Amino acid sequence: MQARPTRRLFAVLLCAASLTSVSALEAQTYRQTWTTTDDFEQGAQINVNATDPRDQLQLNLGQIETPYLWIANTYSDTVTKIDTATGRAESVTTIPTGGGPSRTAVDLDFNCWVAVRLTGTGVAHKLRASDGALIDTTQYVGRNTRGVAINAAGEVWISSSVSDANQGGFGWMKVDSNSFQPLETFVNDIGSYGIAIDPYGRMFSTTSWLGGRSVQRFDGVTGELQQRWRVQHRTGNIYGFTVDIDGDVWGAYWSDPYVAWIDGDHQCPNNGVDCNISPGNGIIRDIDVRDAVQAAGGSANLGGRGVAVDANRFVWAVFNDLSGGGWEQAPSYAVKIDGTSGEPIRAVPTGRGSVGITPDANGFIWVVNYGGGGANFQSSYTCPNGYNPSAGGTVTKLRSSDGSVVATYPTCGDRPYTYSDMAGYNLRSVTLRSGTWR
Repeated sequence: MQARPTRRLFAVLLCAASLTSVSALEAQTYRQTWTTTDDFEQGAQINVNATDPRDQLQLNLGQIETPYLWIANTYSDTVTKIDTATGRAESVTTIPTGGGPSRTAVDLDFNCWVAVRLTGTGVAHKLRASDGALIDTTQYVGRNTRGVAINAAGEVWISSSVSDANQGGFGWMKVDSNSFQPLETFVNDIGSYGIAIDPYGRMFSTTSWLGGRSVQRFDGVTGELQQRWRVQHRTGNIYGFTVDIDGDVWGAYWSDPYVAWIDGDHQCPNNGVDCNISPGNGIIRDIDVRDAVQAAGGSANLGGRGVAVDANRFVWAVFNDLSGGGWEQAPSYAVKIDGTSGEPIRAVPTGRGSVGITPDANGFIWVVNYGGGGANFQSSYTCPNGYNPSAGGTVTKLRSSDGSVVATYPTCGDRPYTYSDMAGYNLRSVTLRSGTWR
């Protein structure tokens, strides 16, 4: 990767000054420098620690929790909550509007927000963490909602993927997570296949083939478009994507054998908003995964799907092997990439037609298999909705250390199609990378 300035994680340090008199002339300001663990433990710590390592205040990302995986079974019109410790499906919720639930996001209370991708009456639904029950539904956002993500304030952004003539384009909405009332709305001239929000409050979206073949950056508070980068040097389009703790974008091309890294700070020339980007100038880099997949038994004819970044800054991307034709039953692989050097490390067989991928807080990687399959399938697991566990989609759990398969579990529904922040890991490890010490 291109050398770039180091961005430091920081915590907000708040200290109250002591005054010896109400008179301004007699006021005294006391200064103190805190340098040791004992010093830092004098104050109240929220999401920071001074013990790992000692004598250094840092964010406490190690205590992130991701108890559930929320998987949308798009052909069953259901969403399944899976326990990340056991792999068991704990609830299966029928989405009342139908319409092919797809992308999910998990809020700070572990509730699920799910968009529906196949209906003209595009909305998002909120499901309760404890039992999966439907809490409420947003107002109309736009046709065929796909993108859904949660910002640092706990507000929910939803985007649409089909233009609405009555709106004059592709609808976007930010809603209050409790009242469900719109906080911001706007119409974009290019559709959105997904949303991710970085540590600096910036919101990114990939358009895939919906127009412009672009990655866009917005203000995550107002929705104002900041940059539109046209990625047109490949035959494929950036499909699945995520953002890392540096605010950079990682995406996979459909249908090409590459993972893209994009500098999230890039400014179009002459203070422009819209520009083309291509490899060779340090703004975007394409990483070829063919050798890694072929070493694992696959072909060079690949299509990229979901992308995720784990706690050790390794990038994981899913690829379908398209040598046999269609993707839905295609052998698939999770490719592990060194996020610093950009070198592929290994590819691991997953299931059939794999789409989404996410880390959890305990060092595991989860892959969503649209066509089912996957090693060490837990055939004894039952479904709370009575669904035949052997008949539908699956999720495969991998060890992030070496990619070895822990087990594969049923999603209790047909054709799971989730590739987003389905465990809430990116919200907690990237979007919310903040802490306080007082």
